[in-house]
Amino acid sequence: AVLTAVIVPFLILFFSVIVIRLADNLVFPSASADIRPEAQRLLDVAASVLNDVPHAIRVEGHTDDRSIATLAFPSNWELSAARAASVVRLFTQHGVAAQRLAVIGFAEQRPVQSNRTPTGRNANRRVVVMILGQETSALRADADPARS
Repeated sequence: AVLTAVIVPFLILFFSVIVIRLADNLVFPSASADIRPEAQRLLDVAASVLNDVPHAIRVEGHTDDRSIATLAFPSNWELSAARAASVVRLFTQHGVAAQRLAVIGFAEQRPVQSNRTPTGRNANRRVVVMILGQETSALRADADPARS
């Protein structure tokens, strides 16, 4: 944990952001925001590492361009946001401070590959955890000028 507390902040200062990309099919069942048990163990480890780093964390949900229309997820917007929120909820349950976290659902709007092939669609269905170079103190509620 001490090594993580030294190396990760150094990497963030040097690179501005660290990106962890989680493949959708490994983390979530199809059309679901419930984290698979085998992925939960990986995310538990990630949460313990993130506890040792003081930086802001943004969790982004992404989908492919195939439409979804379920009661729980009327569109890819809801699915992408719900998946990101599931990861954030797990992080907070492991002690990561909520004020350091942000959830963003991008739906199919930011593909990394073409959606014309199964391989491309699979690459586009993902959750991205971004450890930002911005310190937590900048995100505290009492630092919000609107609350002054």
